[in-house]
Amino acid sequence: MRRYLIIFGTTVTAILLLTAALALIFEPFVPLTGDLTRIGNYAEKDFGWTAPQPVIHITANGKAVSAPNILVLGDSFTQGNAWQSILTERSGRTTQSFQFYQVGCIKNWLNYAFQHSTADTIVIESVERSFLANFKELPECAAGTPQPFEITPATTAAQRRQWPPEWHIQRTFKLSYHTLRMQLHADTILRNGEVANAPIDRACAGFSNRRADRLLYFVQDEEKFRWKQDDVQRAIANILAIQQAAAQHGKKFVLIVAPDKLSVYQRCLLHPEQIAERDPHITAALIAAGIHTPDLRSVFRDRAGKITDLYQSDDTHPNAAGYVLMGEQIAAFLSKPDQQAPK
Repeated sequence: MRRYLIIFGTTVTAILLLTAALALIFEPFVPLTGDLTRIGNYAEKDFGWTAPQPVIHITANGKAVSAPNILVLGDSFTQGNAWQSILTERSGRTTQSFQFYQVGCIKNWLNYAFQHSTADTIVIESVERSFLANFKELPECAAGTPQPFEITPATTAAQRRQWPPEWHIQRTFKLSYHTLRMQLHADTILRNGEVANAPIDRACAGFSNRRADRLLYFVQDEEKFRWKQDDVQRAIANILAIQQAAAQHGKKFVLIVAPDKLSVYQRCLLHPEQIAERDPHITAALIAAGIHTPDLRSVFRDRAGKITDLYQSDDTHPNAAGYVLMGEQIAAFLSKPDQQAPK
């Protein structure tokens, strides 16, 4: 029994000491903040952003908003109420926002939005990679009253969270492996499950993290290179039908296509041929079809590298500077008279 305890204690101690040593080398107990570093098992020490960001004053959402001018349906790019808060600050118009997964289906939410007494503008936001998933089909679902998500007023942090420290034994071994793999394949796009890790031109991208020569993004960002044109046209036809229905109810409809991370930084890739030869631009097709949508993709591409950490280097979402840019562009677009669809 004593011999067993000695062997067991020695083994556990050795594992803990090895884990602690690896953590100090690759990730010195830094809090895990990014979805891409979490899912892909990469070190926050390498990919966590370090430059200060503008502070956004987040407005309340949910039941606290009694008479919104603008109703918003969106995904995780909408969930934090960040760009909506900038929109309110720049335009003075009040928003109330909903999440896709909480409303049953798009048609159910639209029926609610069309009948809303104070809202004159209806906005649907979708990240670029989910465009077909959201709009290729618009199924019916059980009727119900959609509920907005709840957020209380707050301010965003200018710096990435550094406390409390975190220590995950299994994760430490995984990120040590992926960090070494990244070193051994410096010229290759690495894919680990849902996360891709690609070499980029550091000056072009403008990230502040330690390994700013690599780009983390969701592998799903590559799916648009395989979209079928018939599916895209079906989705555009569905959106046009929504826009026409909104006009019949006396409301303005605007579609927001939030550019995914790969689209924004694709021109910075050192080896773009490892992904695809063509670079589809869904927003351009939407504008050509007469759909009311701002060209966020072109604006974000132009500002990438000029604005430090436009997107979070460890995450798939924009950083505060990106949400400020997004809110400003949407506010400017909404202030313009409706564009007429081409004859």
